[in-house]
Amino acid sequence: MSSIEQLGTLIVTGGSRGIGAEVSTLAGKRGYAVVVNFCSGASEATEVVKGIVAGGGSAIAIHGDVSQEDDIMRMFETASVSWVRLRV
Repeated sequence: MSSIEQLGTLIVTGGSRGIGAEVSTLAGKRGYAVVVNFCSGASEATEVVKGIVAGGGSAIAIHGDVSQEDDIMRMFETASVSWVRLRV
């Protein structure tokens, strides 16, 4: 069983900058599949994802405003299509 199957997937809100970027990067290094959520800062989110993938991890960036229920649902749907097991 791969580490992603064991550990699951993390959705990191605000994952493109600051503490969120650090949490995303560390989670990727530890073997989690990471959804880097961003509301603005697509290029920063892309860089975080590239760093995780370059280190052997799995990550995707998803735009979404966590104050909007439709965006939250879309994030979870996209993550569940990409990876099976979500951690909240």
